[in-house]
Amino acid sequence: MDGSELMQLGTPAPLDLCYDCPVKTDSLHLNLTAVYEPAAEGGFNCSFEELPDVFSQGETLEQAKANLLDALELVMEYHRDEARKAKGDSPSIVRETFELACP
Repeated sequence: MDGSELMQLGTPAPLDLCYDCPVKTDSLHLNLTAVYEPAAEGGFNCSFEELPDVFSQGETLEQAKANLLDALELVMEYHRDEARKAKGDSPSIVRETFELACP
């Protein structure tokens, strides 16, 4: 639906919306399952079941977990950058940032 169709429906054009405004919500819960497997050469290989392109390794479980979280941040940053390159900065695009925090 383009901007003219939105105006015909009586919906305000998205130009007045805030871009990249962080949204904090207590009702949004995201659960990822981290899997740690002993590596043949020692240490642990790890990944998220739900996100197979996020994986890492570590000598200890603690190091593997830290590395996996770093990998998650890097993959999210990569996909965000690629999506913005592909879509550009058109004023009709609305972007909203959701901040998820672990308790």
